[in-house]
Amino acid sequence: MEKRDAVKRLMKSSTGEEREYWDGIQNAIKVLMNTFYGGVMASPFYRFTNVDLGSAVTSFARDTITRLIDRLEKRGFRVIYGDTDSVFIESGAKSVKEAVELGSRLSAELSREEGVTIEFEKVMDPLFSHGAKKRYAGKIVYPEDAKGTILVRGYETRRTDSFDLQSEALARVFDLILQRDIEGAINYSKDIVRRVLRGGDPSIPLEKLVISRSVKSFDSYEQESLANVRVAKKLIEMGGRPSCLA
Repeated sequence: MEKRDAVKRLMKSSTGEEREYWDGIQNAIKVLMNTFYGGVMASPFYRFTNVDLGSAVTSFARDTITRLIDRLEKRGFRVIYGDTDSVFIESGAKSVKEAVELGSRLSAELSREEGVTIEFEKVMDPLFSHGAKKRYAGKIVYPEDAKGTILVRGYETRRTDSFDLQSEALARVFDLILQRDIEGAINYSKDIVRRVLRGGDPSIPLEKLVISRSVKSFDSYEQESLANVRVAKKLIEMGGRPSCLA
């Protein structure tokens, strides 16, 4: 934690490419920490595996988030999203300054009450999510050095099983939604689907529709809804050879 905090301080005091570099470093440290505590301890391949310890760590995290949500709701705040390490609330603030002051005050109070560090990170306005865990998009209005940035988590703009047109189209849809142009997002989506179904559109070359990802044996997937798995099955139904699967 101390190492990540030190790197985050360097990130916040930097700009441009240097800021992006330190942001990548702090995210890498975060992933390593989460992997060790939440996953490796309970994994059978780890030399020091301890299922009870791994379960206790994740259970503590869930319990902390649950208590945090309960405290926020008792204070009258609407919790609009939460997962293993974050909670989003509807602040009701009339300005960014008011939202920042509220977030800073709440994080300090809840940290004292819970005995853990609750960090206030950002303000987003607006925020979009269809309700699935770790899937949301929002426009950052605080901190100032990230103002205007569109943050996307979980959707296909960041996933390796998507194809170029899907990522581009979804990014444009989020851009319109976060401009509060819902009608524009709907019309744009319908137009893209029509053009793909019609085929032959010079602005949509075939390479933009390619999913560049291999597929293992189908019984190794828990989620058969994965795009690359569905496409591979469809290819076999159309006469493709199973040997085309990696």
